[in-house]
Amino acid sequence: LSRTDGEIARGIAQTLGDPEALPRECDELFRVCSHAPAGEGGEPPGSPRVSVRQLGVVTQLLIDKLGCRSEPVLDRISQIYHMMSTAHRGEGHGRVEFRGYVASVLTQIHRELEERGDEAGAPNDAV
Repeated sequence: LSRTDGEIARGIAQTLGDPEALPRECDELFRVCSHAPAGEGGEPPGSPRVSVRQLGVVTQLLIDKLGCRSEPVLDRISQIYHMMSTAHRGEGHGRVEFRGYVASVLTQIHRELEERGDEAGAPNDAV
């Protein structure tokens, strides 16, 4: 199933703009990455965290699945990842930090896809 870059960009924009969808999607990804129990709310001491390694896996998954390939965008995502990976060395990242990170990465990818979709309108076979 191929979708155009514009269609993928619109899907990302809908998720980023929905105050319920973004946290829900991020929390599901967080749960899978951290093996946190479903439905867990806040972050008490000892709560699940996403490791730097897992953050790298999620980052690469988003890049690959959403078809990001612009060098400047990949560089910005790399900078965001580096800041996150050095922020909590060894501790990992909690749910709220993870949401912000995913939103930042999605925003970068969205900008690229929107520009590419406007230019070409061609199907993106990465999805």
